Amino acid sequence: MTTTPTPTWPAPWAVRLFSTAHLPMLDLIEQLANDYKAMDASDSRSVGLAYALQVLGQSYAEHPAYQQEWRP
Repeated sequence: MTTTPTPTWPAPWAVRLFSTAHLPMLDLIEQLANDYKAMDASDSRSVGLAYALQVLGQSYAEHPAYQQEWRP
C-alpha cells in the first residue's frame, strides 16, 4: 500500500514563484500596510486601503496561518 505524502507549505514550486513574481507584490503590500498604519482612522481612504490589502492577501489563502476573517 502506498501513502500520499502530506503536502508542506510552501511547496518547492511556490518558493520559486514567490522569489520571482511575488516580490514586487509583497513590497506593495508592505508599503500599503505601512501607509494604512500611519493613516488616521477618519481618513476616507482607510476603508479602500484596508479592502485592497485584503484582496492582495487572498493570494495567500492556502497558507496554514491565513485566517478566514481576513477575506474581503
